Amino acid sequence: MYGVLVPSHDGRAGCAAITLDPAVYATPAAFPWPALLADMRKKLPKYAVPVFLRVQAEMKAMHNMKQNKTVLRAEGVELAKIRSGDAPGDVVLWCKGPAEKTYDVFGEGDELALKGGAVKL
Repeated sequence: MYGVLVPSHDGRAGCAAITLDPAVYATPAAFPWPALLADMRKKLPKYAVPVFLRVQAEMKAMHNMKQNKTVLRAEGVELAKIRSGDAPGDVVLWCKGPAEKTYDVFGEGDELALKGGAVKL
């Protein structure tokens, strides 16, 4: 878990980078996102539930086998940076608000809405 800067918003939003087992989940769409969100909301404080999820094909570990959050934090949720970086196949998901029941794919339209201030987190 790490914090990402979100355009047109103060502070940082929670983001978690995860890797799915390809033998179990062929695509990110096959994962039960509503169940994951419901479980996190039940077990974590409200501020600790990540707004964004970055689904990685493989985890990029540092020399000490920890996740390299520096690169993830620098790319944030800017899709152009993610696609031009080391992992262009990563998928970003987001939960638009407290009333939402699942994580949805975060696309260019969503990014423009965030930058324009049309969406408040």
